[in-house]
Amino acid sequence: MMLCEGRIGRLRTAVPTVWLAAFALAASCAHSPTSGGPWSRVPLDDVRFPRNCDDGNPVTPDDSLVDGLCRGIVDPDGDGIPNFGSGPPCNGLGMPEGCVDNCRFQNNPDQADGDGDGSGDACERVAEWTHVDTSAKVVALTFFDGYNDAALNRILDALDAFHARGTFFLNGLYLRDGTLQKRTIERLRDGGHLLGNHTNNHTLGSGREQTRTELRTCEQAFLDVAGVSLHPLFRSPAYARAAWRDEVLHEEGYTEHLLATLDLEDWTEPPPPPAAMTACVAAEAEPGDIILFHVGPHTTPLALPGILRALSDRGFAFVTVEELLHFGEPAFEQAGARLCRKYYR
Repeated sequence: MMLCEGRIGRLRTAVPTVWLAAFALAASCAHSPTSGGPWSRVPLDDVRFPRNCDDGNPVTPDDSLVDGLCRGIVDPDGDGIPNFGSGPPCNGLGMPEGCVDNCRFQNNPDQADGDGDGSGDACERVAEWTHVDTSAKVVALTFFDGYNDAALNRILDALDAFHARGTFFLNGLYLRDGTLQKRTIERLRDGGHLLGNHTNNHTLGSGREQTRTELRTCEQAFLDVAGVSLHPLFRSPAYARAAWRDEVLHEEGYTEHLLATLDLEDWTEPPPPPAAMTACVAAEAEPGDIILFHVGPHTTPLALPGILRALSDRGFAFVTVEELLHFGEPAFEQAGARLCRKYYR
């Protein structure tokens, strides 16, 4: 596969001249899957880059093969400890050889873990965030629920065509009842996409033990099917803050509660037209956004190629929520997500 000439080093510190150079190079590598350039559509058999995980995206220069899976930026929080690998969590006491970051979403070079539970001291609270503060033209596409296997595969087709990685919060029940196929989850895993917990039955329940059961049952479904853990990412099926829920989340190892800054509202009836969905994202997306879609509505996979093309034409690259940390600090938008409904009238 042809790759863009030249490489761009780590961009954690946003120096204006570096950003200009980086995104001039990004623009020179046309994102369009029909451009014939390095981002052109490749056969699906080659999409997972089995020999070379470099996806040709100059904004994500650290593409690596880790334990047989293609990963993107392997140390997005910039603390010098890789986030991926088969080794044990670092313990802060000499950091065993081959250990991995014990708090993946926080810059914690000391890897301190006072209670020895495998989760670093920097992760002793649940962090809630909607975006990262950055001027870099990067966004994270997130997908929720999962009640349509064919739709999920078409979403993955679109992401593959643009060499984009997404973040998926799928309900465990759709794995358990066969709605989502094992091979689809394996495809998602092998493509370097990120997974988080969205509860088993799309509910947190009404008390601590119900919430705990929902989290554990969803986690176990993905472990059983694809050997994938959902920790430490969580997305609530219905946003509501409660101190006891944060306590349960932390006890269960979910220290990152992800929301969004741009909501497609693609679950509404009647379904929004794909052209209107594209128009909304093309006009509203901002650097560092986390954009919210659902896996299920038939219009979402129809709209996604146009959305990816429109954002690519604006110079955006697509990363997981974990990779967003490479470009800025997590932040919370008090005003809530921007909604696309005004584009659907």
